[in-house]
Amino acid sequence: FKAMLHAGILADAKHREVESFFVMSTDNILTRVADPFLLGYCQTTHADVVVKLFEKTYATESCGLLLQRPVKVHIDGPEKGAQDVVREFRTRIVECFDQNRDLR
Repeated sequence: FKAMLHAGILADAKHREVESFFVMSTDNILTRVADPFLLGYCQTTHADVVVKLFEKTYATESCGLLLQRPVKVHIDGPEKGAQDVVREFRTRIVECFDQNRDLR
């Protein structure tokens, strides 16, 4: 969404009182555009972001993956100059054409 921010699209959307954006993968012809159930879920749960997924039918099925990678994050500890190490997860989507053989 950085490009939308820099191009002024988000400011324009805010001015027009746009409440949400629906973003989908271009290679999924089965996606239900502006799925009312999904949008209703977002509204009632006050979710900032929702990802709709399905489980692979078989291991070699060609589809994108939602991955979580643990990372160490250093944060300021309770004492001056001390740092605590916390594990967080970074989430990303890897499309099927970007996957190496180990992920397929």
